Amino acid sequence: MRSHLRYRTLAVLVLGSNGIAWCERARADEVVQAFYCVDFGEACTGRIPADPNSTFGQADPSFIDIPGDFSGALLDVDVYINITHASRGDLRARLTHFPTNKDLSLFSDIGGNGNNGNNMNVTLNDETVTDIAQGPCLQSNQACNGPFRPQFPAQLSLFDGIDPRGQWRLLITDSSTADTGFLIEWGLILTLADTDGDGVSDIEDECADDAAKSAAGLCGCGVSDNDADDDGTPDCSDHCADDAAKVIPGFCGCGVSDADDDGDGVPFCFDICDDADDAADSDEDGVPDCLDLCEGFDDGADADGDTVPDCFDVCPDADDFLDADGDNIRDCLEGLNNGVGELPGDDPSNGNGNGDGDPSQGESDGDPCGTTGGIASAAALMMLAGVALPRRRKISFSRSSRLSPRRASAPSAHSV
Repeated sequence: MRSHLRYRTLAVLVLGSNGIAWCERARADEVVQAFYCVDFGEACTGRIPADPNSTFGQADPSFIDIPGDFSGALLDVDVYINITHASRGDLRARLTHFPTNKDLSLFSDIGGNGNNGNNMNVTLNDETVTDIAQGPCLQSNQACNGPFRPQFPAQLSLFDGIDPRGQWRLLITDSSTADTGFLIEWGLILTLADTDGDGVSDIEDECADDAAKSAAGLCGCGVSDNDADDDGTPDCSDHCADDAAKVIPGFCGCGVSDADDDGDGVPFCFDICDDADDAADSDEDGVPDCLDLCEGFDDGADADGDTVPDCFDVCPDADDFLDADGDNIRDCLEGLNNGVGELPGDDPSNGNGNGDGDPSQGESDGDPCGTTGGIASAAALMMLAGVALPRRRKISFSRSSRLSPRRASAPSAHSV
């Protein structure tokens, strides 16, 4: 197993370059990651000692750089080392973490000069039962392979709790003459905190407390980057999260288009005149042409103050709604013929010009109401046509105010 790997299982299989495997335990709030020098370091292999003319001394220091953009706690560290050497009793190894200046001797002269066993391919782990200086590595005739504890009294727990990022150094020394060796490979197996249990260690998790995210994204940690309406703007920035056509309410609100179909500068949702210019007012009475009741006249003009616009006023000089005797005939229409008060339909035999159309009876123009024209005649004709005059209803127009958008309805001629 090589390269930068993540694990999210309770049992993690760690495989060395020689094919030997061992098991690491990991909890849901931990991540085990292996950092091998070949992938994350420099001077990863080299002669032991470094001086080609010598058979004892130090090898060139080898380094691993642990990456990560965020702080996090190291819960446990194991060290993998693979060395070829003719006499492993001559070898010493030290591990240093430079950012914290923590330094530990991993083993030193196991068995001394009498240990002529070849090579070692080990993983040093505090939780392993056998000390490297007491097991098969101490015997010249046995292979030094597998997991061991560091040589007593060393404990890798020295590094527990630190922020593991930064440079680590492994220094191998040959303490005796006659034999040389070679560092093949080494690595660090780190158990790192994973606070939110998302399988990403805290040192790589920008949102260490948010299991749904390891990067802040557009909305930040703790807030989903979901885009419910698939408009390319996440819900956290979308004020119309369910409207793919809008990200802000605009003039008309979410779910309603701000389009101006008739090009009059007024959005459709506020348009009084759907197919015309809302601002058009030919007679300058403050009422848009599309709603104008009295074209060419002021809809707000009401000379007699009876709330009926002059253009519809039956009784221009009186209140159209007054009916003193309650007979449903407006007072202004009572007594249209010589004050008698008789309207069309009265008995023509009484000779009072009351509806027979005879000019000799007082109807000079054939008007059945005995009038010479004007509003009274118009009113009588309205009644003959069966047009009922309305009950009082307030109709108000103002030059300074407009009708409520898309809610205005023009009164019909029959309603006034």
